[in-house]
Amino acid sequence: MKKHRMLALWMIVLAGVIGVESVQAQTFSGDRNARAGLTIGPGFAAGGSMILDSPSGYKIKPVFAWTGEVSTTYPLTDVISSGLSLGIHSRGTRVHHFQNENIYSDTRVLFFTLYPNFTFSGFNLGFNLGLPLSGTETAYTGASSDLSSNLLNTMAELRLGGTIPVADDELGWLSVTILGGYSFSKLVNYPDIVESFGDWRNISLQAGFRFEFLIPGTERD
Repeated sequence: MKKHRMLALWMIVLAGVIGVESVQAQTFSGDRNARAGLTIGPGFAAGGSMILDSPSGYKIKPVFAWTGEVSTTYPLTDVISSGLSLGIHSRGTRVHHFQNENIYSDTRVLFFTLYPNFTFSGFNLGFNLGLPLSGTETAYTGASSDLSSNLLNTMAELRLGGTIPVADDELGWLSVTILGGYSFSKLVNYPDIVESFGDWRNISLQAGFRFEFLIPGTERD
C-alpha cells in the first residue's frame, strides 16, 4: 500500500508538470526578461498531505495542507536556475476508525522551512528542511490538544515538481507551481515499538503560484 501511494504521488506530479509545461509552451513565448536576473517574491500553494501507512485497526486520509513562502531565483544558464525559499508549511494526516470514518483524529504540524532547489527547464528538484513550530491533534468531537515538543520532528523532505512561468516582463515574473513531497522523517515521533503504530513519514501534493520581482542590475551576462 505504501508503494502504491508513493507511485501515485509521483505520477500525479509528473502528469501535472507535463500538462502545465505543454500549455505554457503554447501560450508563453519564453522570453527571459525578469528571469534573466536575480528575483525575489512571495508564493502560496495548497493541497493535501497524509502519512504513508495507518496504525493497526485504522485507515488514513489526507488533510488540507498549505505553504506560504518568500523565494529567490537566479539563472545559472538559459535553462537551469538555482533557488532558495523561506516559508511556513503545514503538514498533517487524518486517522479514522477502520469501520467508521466519522470517528477520526486529525494531526497537524506547522514548520518553518528552508528550501534550496534547482529548476531544470521547468522541472524543480530540492530538499526541504523544516523546524517544527507547533503541532495539534483534533478529535471528531472537536476536542483539541497541543503536541508536546518531544513528539515533533525536524522535517527532511525531498520535493519534486514544476515551476512553470506564465508571464515575464521587466517588473517580474509569475509562475504556476506543482510540487510533491516525501518526508524521510516522521510527522510525529511516536515510538517504533511495533508495526501497529503505522508509518508516520509524510507525503504531500500542492499546487499554487509565485510572483518574483526583478532586482535591477542583477541580470546575467
